Amino acid sequence: MAIKIIANIFGVLTAVTLVISFQIRSNKKLYAVQALANVFYGLQFLLLGAMGGFFNTLVRIVRNLMLSKADRWPWIRRKWLALVFSVPSLLFLIFGWSGPIDLLPFATTVVSNLTYWSNDARTIRVGELAFISPSWAVYDALTGAYGGILNEAILMCSIIVSFIRFGWKGMKGSGDAPAAEAPAAGDIKEDQDVQRDAQIKAAPDQR
Repeated sequence: MAIKIIANIFGVLTAVTLVISFQIRSNKKLYAVQALANVFYGLQFLLLGAMGGFFNTLVRIVRNLMLSKADRWPWIRRKWLALVFSVPSLLFLIFGWSGPIDLLPFATTVVSNLTYWSNDARTIRVGELAFISPSWAVYDALTGAYGGILNEAILMCSIIVSFIRFGWKGMKGSGDAPAAEAPAAGDIKEDQDVQRDAQIKAAPDQR
């Protein structure tokens, strides 16, 4: 009984962290915060013995941490990696099969991989709202992860709030502003010449 209580506390912590994540406009920061949320979520499933949920949550943690580094490692953005990151979940589904219930975490992982590699804030949230969160809620109910049900309910409400805050069109894109473009060397030299000419004109006549 105590283990179930502790497990569901982790489910509540997941909810709090995910609510924070979906109020972040930047995808890069969202991935990092959601990696922490998935740690709590995974611990919940581990304590409940729901190994399908636990394994797929580990895959999501690695995925989110890698995507949060996409600005440093551009190759991570290659679309086919969404399928590569679905392979471990498929292998676990085949070799760790414990019943039809395992199809739920597998399906949510594949769909979330596809939406996250879109690098589009709106696509990510629509995927979560329409399929991923409802599927996890069903899995939570079947495995006794009642904190997880609360988590998914709050998460879906949080996504709706993010659409209200940022607007449908405002959620389009990554939300990560590009770095300011450095001025070209020629522009710097031209600016220096202009400043020097201005100083000469402004200087009093010493003759």
